Amino acid sequence: MKRCKPVKDDIIRSVGEVSQTREKLCRTFGITQQTLRNWRAEDPEFDRAFAEAEAGCQAWERESWQKFLHTLEGPALESLQKLIKGYSVSVTKDVYKIKHHVDIATGVSITDKYLVGTETRRMHVKPSLAAIMFVLTNIDPKYFER
Repeated sequence: MKRCKPVKDDIIRSVGEVSQTREKLCRTFGITQQTLRNWRAEDPEFDRAFAEAEAGCQAWERESWQKFLHTLEGPALESLQKLIKGYSVSVTKDVYKIKHHVDIATGVSITDKYLVGTETRRMHVKPSLAAIMFVLTNIDPKYFER
């Protein structure tokens, strides 16, 4: 498939339409990454068209991501930021005292539970890998494929 003009045109069209890594693009067209590099080095017109298509696709992806972020308002955006960064939270639990005794009349063991107070402590929640991957795959899907 050396210097095949129709394949080069299809590659340019594909770069402009679909976000994908160069590796995946080459696999789709049955060429090696080295062949793509050679074609770009040998054919300045192809190189320019490829670079423009790639830049246009990246600009469109960034613009789409920015639009998405603007649709997230208030609590949704804050929640996503917390999941990405990690956060601390106060955890409060009730503290009980348990008293065991035997009822003298019946000989039955009785357990009583008495609330003696509450205990509060700070707990750190680690960043969510799923949230981080969500953001990375949407900011730059070409380089953060699953």
